[in-house]
Amino acid sequence: MSIASELIARAVDLSRAGRRVEARGLLQEALLQEPANERAWLWYVDTFQTAEERIKALRGMLTFLPDHPIATRALAALEAQTPRPTAPPPAPAPVPPIAPPPVAHPALSPEILAALPKKKPGSAPAAPPRPPPKAPTPASILAPAAQSRAWTPTNGAMIALLLLTLLAFTFGGVGLVQAISTRSQLVNLQQANTSLNAQVLTLASQLTDEKSRTQTLQTELADLKKTALLPPYISVANRNMLIAFVTTQQKREVWEVSFDTLEYELQRGAYVRYNLDGDSSMWLILNNEYTGESYRVVNMPAFVDPSSFDQVIPDLYSEAGSDDAFIREVWNIVTQMATYSGDIGETPRYPLETFLAGGGDCEDTSILFASMIRAAPVSWDVQLVFMDIDNPTHPLDVNHVIVYINTGSREYRIETTEHKVMEPYTDGVNGWYFRVP
Repeated sequence: MSIASELIARAVDLSRAGRRVEARGLLQEALLQEPANERAWLWYVDTFQTAEERIKALRGMLTFLPDHPIATRALAALEAQTPRPTAPPPAPAPVPPIAPPPVAHPALSPEILAALPKKKPGSAPAAPPRPPPKAPTPASILAPAAQSRAWTPTNGAMIALLLLTLLAFTFGGVGLVQAISTRSQLVNLQQANTSLNAQVLTLASQLTDEKSRTQTLQTELADLKKTALLPPYISVANRNMLIAFVTTQQKREVWEVSFDTLEYELQRGAYVRYNLDGDSSMWLILNNEYTGESYRVVNMPAFVDPSSFDQVIPDLYSEAGSDDAFIREVWNIVTQMATYSGDIGETPRYPLETFLAGGGDCEDTSILFASMIRAAPVSWDVQLVFMDIDNPTHPLDVNHVIVYINTGSREYRIETTEHKVMEPYTDGVNGWYFRVP
């Protein structure tokens, strides 16, 4: 932004605040910089109150902006509204004085008297003739110039002084002292602008350095991403399983489970699945009242085991702040750590097995979710629900498992294979409900 633009902007603020005299001084200084600045002239005219002052200012504007439509119309309107002064009546003709009687000159003859010029009544005596002017000499021409050089200011200062004086007369009688004061303000603004420019250069240099460092860090980060593990992930090292995930508050969490516990879970799961057919307690019979059919399914609630999470879930529940926030946090962990891989099957896993596998069927993720909920220090009603995902309220088959929770104040029917919607069953679920231990 130019100095004139800064002055105009400050003047506009002052004029809008009712400080028109101060605004006028700044606008005069701006017009010194840019005499044909239309915006400065229009605001300058507005700083005057009387029609006479505005007429003078508009005439000054038309001097630098001839045929300007707004100024031309405004000047015509003001001149039409302002009455022109009437000419004073002509003064009465002077009465010629009475001529005195002729004075006799006894010493002069009548012939000489007749030759003398006759004096008109009331006229002044004739002035004596002036001597002819002397011819100019080089000394008379150069001397004033040399004398003027002895005290005249520099050409630049003289031009500025003349411009200020001209503006003082053009701009409705604004005093020269005020114009000089405005010039002082301009000098201060120029100094401040120089200081700001220096600061801008310093900041620009610092910004260049920061951009260079940022590019270096981005390159290093790209290299780290190629080798580093970012949540969510599950890793096994030093006979420990690390479960890393990101909370709903974008906080990175890492759970640690001993390899001995994981090894026990793997052995137990393999043993139970191997002996499913010979253990009647591991099977459930579901009767469909709509179709009259019966279904034989694995006893999924028997695989729910909250003991694997006794060391971490109580803290997670206390940090959540509410029952709803806790349930959503557990759902967030399960859906980002375990990927859904198929329909209901006959090989359910224990919770840590599902974590280690990084996913599973709907019954695996439901068992995992229910196990984590049951580890909380609350007494909620938690159940696994067998259902028909294609017909939630009128089942024709059994092909899916979800989790039902009743906290005492609210009921939840939670889909553990969905990453976006936790409760998609707004019309309820008509299925087979089994309470988990």
